Amino acid sequence: MDIQDSTILMKGNGVDLERAVSSCFRSLGFRVLAGTSYTHDLLATSPTRQLKIYSDLLQKESYMNERTVCVVEITGSTGNIEVGKVRQLADWVGLEIEQSPIDHVKVDNALRTGRLESLVVQQLKGLLVSNWNMSKPIEQRFKTPYSKQCIEFAKRHDLNLLLSPDLRYALEEISEGLKTQRKVRDLMIGKSGFTVISEKMKTLLSSQSS
Repeated sequence: MDIQDSTILMKGNGVDLERAVSSCFRSLGFRVLAGTSYTHDLLATSPTRQLKIYSDLLQKESYMNERTVCVVEITGSTGNIEVGKVRQLADWVGLEIEQSPIDHVKVDNALRTGRLESLVVQQLKGLLVSNWNMSKPIEQRFKTPYSKQCIEFAKRHDLNLLLSPDLRYALEEISEGLKTQRKVRDLMIGKSGFTVISEKMKTLLSSQSS
């Protein structure tokens, strides 16, 4: 990620912020596709990883492959993020589920033959990346980025709420050897509600609330 994109993650909005977030996701190892003008902003697919499982049907351990497709909505605001943005993301995730049905025949064949390693299980995850209070320096953003209503809605619908400045700090911590790409990806796609990834952002939000 270049210096310009790093700056936009802190201060940007609109198409510029979408481009910077897209660059950030690629730096984290995601494969990124742009959305359309009437749906989500990005589709970001995580690297495939192998999981060890125990098959009750076959009575033995086996392996299967898993990847996560993230439906990503990106927004900037001069204030806090409203719950309408989170509801919109839930709608985009639902639309993606309708357009990408599970191939049950392929799954059944893999389970019956025991060739689970030939199966790639694709999970869907909704991510909202926001730049809140964007007109203020990061140290002066005293308001809570997401309301309690936003966070509760996100938890109920298995969505994760992120901050674009936090993604910049996470990349910096990766470059400093404090985190790995996989650790950051796991925090992004493995949590629901509001997730703070970097230690720097945790410190900033903690000091602002004190």
